[in-house]
Amino acid sequence: MLRFFWKISLVITYIAIHFISISINLTTMSGNQSVALDCCSVFNSHRTIIVNCSSLNWTFVDLRCVPVTTQVLLLDRNNLTTLTNGSFQTLTSLLQLSIQSSNIHRIEIDTFQGLSLLQSLNLENNRLSDKVPSFNPQAFRHLSNLKQLLIGKNQNISQNLRNALFYLQNLSALSLDGSETLHVGTEFSHLTQLNNLTLYCSNVTNITDESFVGLWHSNLTILSLIGFDKFKFDPEDIDQDTVQKHFSDDAFQNLDSLKVLRIINCRIGNENMARKLKHLINSSLHTLYLEATHCKREYYTPNLTFQDGVILKKTAKYLSQLTLSYFSWIDSNIFAIEPGVVSSPQWRHNLRFADFSKNMMGWLGWRFPLVEAARLEKLEEFILTSPSAENEVSYSDEWLDSVKEDKLLPRFDYHHKESLTESRATNMRNKWDTLNTNINYRNNRDATISQAFKMKHKNDFVTSYSFNTKGASVFEPFTVTSYEASSQFDSIRDQDFDRFSDNPPYPVDTGTWTVRMPLSLRKIKIMYTLQGDNNYGNQSVHFIQNHGEAANLTHFYFVGNGILRGTGTMTGLTNLQLFDLSKNSVFVCPYFFDDFPSLEYLILQSMKNENFFQRISIYRIIQNMPELKYLDLTDNKLNFLPPNLFSRNSHITHVILAKNRFSSFPITMDLVPNLKLLDLSGNALSYLTDEEMTALTKHSENVPDFYLALTGNNIVCVCSQIKFIFWLNISAFLDNKGNYSCTSQDGQLISTDELWQDVLGFYRLCYG
Repeated sequence: MLRFFWKISLVITYIAIHFISISINLTTMSGNQSVALDCCSVFNSHRTIIVNCSSLNWTFVDLRCVPVTTQVLLLDRNNLTTLTNGSFQTLTSLLQLSIQSSNIHRIEIDTFQGLSLLQSLNLENNRLSDKVPSFNPQAFRHLSNLKQLLIGKNQNISQNLRNALFYLQNLSALSLDGSETLHVGTEFSHLTQLNNLTLYCSNVTNITDESFVGLWHSNLTILSLIGFDKFKFDPEDIDQDTVQKHFSDDAFQNLDSLKVLRIINCRIGNENMARKLKHLINSSLHTLYLEATHCKREYYTPNLTFQDGVILKKTAKYLSQLTLSYFSWIDSNIFAIEPGVVSSPQWRHNLRFADFSKNMMGWLGWRFPLVEAARLEKLEEFILTSPSAENEVSYSDEWLDSVKEDKLLPRFDYHHKESLTESRATNMRNKWDTLNTNINYRNNRDATISQAFKMKHKNDFVTSYSFNTKGASVFEPFTVTSYEASSQFDSIRDQDFDRFSDNPPYPVDTGTWTVRMPLSLRKIKIMYTLQGDNNYGNQSVHFIQNHGEAANLTHFYFVGNGILRGTGTMTGLTNLQLFDLSKNSVFVCPYFFDDFPSLEYLILQSMKNENFFQRISIYRIIQNMPELKYLDLTDNKLNFLPPNLFSRNSHITHVILAKNRFSSFPITMDLVPNLKLLDLSGNALSYLTDEEMTALTKHSENVPDFYLALTGNNIVCVCSQIKFIFWLNISAFLDNKGNYSCTSQDGQLISTDELWQDVLGFYRLCYG
């Protein structure tokens, strides 16, 4: 009888648990709960119900576990093939629907029935086609309130889609594939509210002067042209008439309202690209983004690369007349820009953001954009980088912005700075007369390129003072190297190319370079650009924006540049908040870091000079940074920190010591009462002492969001450290939930979780 009642109680318990589980799955969610249903994940975020059914390998749309009140539905990366009639008819509250990359071949005519409130539909990267009609244009008649349709990266559905536009007159944003001869026709005139158009141009071979006729005098403000994979012609052999047939110089005519133009991977040559902009002069355009516009790789030759990479005034005569606020010319093999292009009157009075990322100006030593940037009165951010696999900031602004409760200034996003290297350009000022006497100009074109090296605006950016006669006299003259080419094409490649020697001048006496910057400048990023031996002796650099200081500059990225030797200082950066000096080979004096009173973020990752931290104590580096919150010393082969480190940095909240060689715990926790993150991953720690564990536990009680990273250390799971192993499993503030690889008593590699699962066995093994 007892056994019978025992079985009955087990059955009742099972039914109760099962019922509770079902109830939980059907409960209405609130706050930011996330519930994993049998088929989808359901979230309630800011009173919006989001259902994620992506990557479930569905072959049809199954709404049985999707709440009828769903407002956002994600069905990406499935295998749906066909969207059938009435697939979404129960979701009458749906506002956003995404079905990307789901192998859709066909959409039935009443697929979207019931979605009258839908505002955004994403069907990109599927297999919709005109060859075997994938949908009837009337399939979109149910979407009367649709504002965003993303249907690009399919297999050419331009004809069917054009006929569907009649039903989508509320569209404000549209992406689609361009036809072989790009044509945005009069059918787009129905889209009176369209302001953002993206065209994927992988099939495009021609852009004519009427390619955008349907947008003439429209309200379009943003146009993106992406991925011209079939633009293949050899600029060495082709004449201008043929170039015009590929991409007409008049293509952008009558786009009166255009404010943002993005052109990506259109490799027709930089000079050709600059010529396409002539109809945008005096227009509303304020943002221009150009990426990968140089000639296609299979046509690279030394002469062609040389010609295409030099942006002369005549090349940029239309570009420099645009009234731009934001300009990016990225990854386009640009290695020289003639003075006067960047500082044209239109740019000087309007440009706020300039980005020349992943170009080659630093490789050839032509750094005039750095000098000319000083003349841009409204410039807030300047970026100059060279191509590099490492071409990124040590930590992006987004990452730093996400640091708990620590906010940087408004997002800057890219990677760049200003630097001591301006002194090399400034040296030119003192030796220009010497250089002039040694150059023989052989024709007018030679005179043009030599003029490109003159500092017409030498007083705008860099001036020098406090030099005695002896100090000034020791500068070596510049070496002039001549390059000749046999081609008769009217370009720089026919010139004698005069440039600085790889051997810079070597000052021996004290002096100060004054670097003048725009009053509005906030962020500079100079990365992987300044190469060679930049030796400045005892020269100092003083940055000025106003009243003898550069108080408005807040972010300074100087990453991955060449060797820099100097015993001078950097002054004037009184409000600098972030300084990234990572991946440099630098030899500086101990007091180099003394003039950053407002610095909050200091990043010194992977310093190339292995003696850097032997020559300058870390304590000495940060002792005069009272506001320091974030210190990153990743990958510097460190094995010791001074015990009194942070004794003068009470605000420190984040310390990153990953990928070093610490075999013992390096931080005195009593000195960092506000510490939120300590990253010791990738070191050589094998255990923590009782005192260290106690200090960390106590700290986590005082700072509830404290986080300690220990992944990648040489932890040992041996009897002598049984207390440490238990501590790892009960401490809630560890990364990877306290589960780490460790070496067992018999030398096997196991995880601390495995050991914890048989904790009694481990205890018996150790103590019997």
